[in-house]
Amino acid sequence: MLFQNWNNEISKLLKKKRKPWKKNFILSSLVIAFLLTLFIQIIMIGSISCANEPNQKVQSKANLSKDNGILYSKQYQNLNYLYSILIPQGCSCLGSSAPNPNHGCIIYLSNNPETNIYVDGSYNSADFISPGDYLWKIFIDKIFQEKMEITVLIRVSTTLGGLEAERIAFKYKQKSNNETVITDVVAAFREEKGDSEMIYTACLKTRPDRYQKDKELFENVLDSWKNLPCHK
Repeated sequence: MLFQNWNNEISKLLKKKRKPWKKNFILSSLVIAFLLTLFIQIIMIGSISCANEPNQKVQSKANLSKDNGILYSKQYQNLNYLYSILIPQGCSCLGSSAPNPNHGCIIYLSNNPETNIYVDGSYNSADFISPGDYLWKIFIDKIFQEKMEITVLIRVSTTLGGLEAERIAFKYKQKSNNETVITDVVAAFREEKGDSEMIYTACLKTRPDRYQKDKELFENVLDSWKNLPCHK
């Protein structure tokens, strides 16, 4: 569209009767204006923030089928597992649609679906004894079993919505594509009277060169986590 509009303007100029020097001056001015416009548009396209990338990626996935899922913006609230998060500005979170189980949602951070933040609520059906035990057996032990080299970046006790939690971040190289990735995950247990114990998980998976930027979004999600009251 940009090229077509400028082409029309130049064609009009060449058809009009003007002195050669005047025509050359106007033509030069149009060419300079065109190049400036093109330069500005390139800058604008290149400056689209990564916060807008999830929207594009999730939207494209949601269009795959009517049953693919539900897109959430601003806030995700899970009434089955009693928690909620605020979704970072410019992002969308893709959750399951009925009749699929409603455990959580996922925020895609780039065109690579493996770069994401997801939140999850599930029952502790495997009887993990602590958040640390859960993190080790679900996230770390598998890497050791596959004999992949792992570097632990963070291992601390923390909180998630006021609940005692454990956090671990680690870097490793995937066998499938030989790419180095970082996983940063927080887990907490919650038990309500008359109900089974629940496990809350918030996880970031990204590349090392994106980690600091994506970690800021992840921290915002963690800070916004709220545990909803149980009404029984």
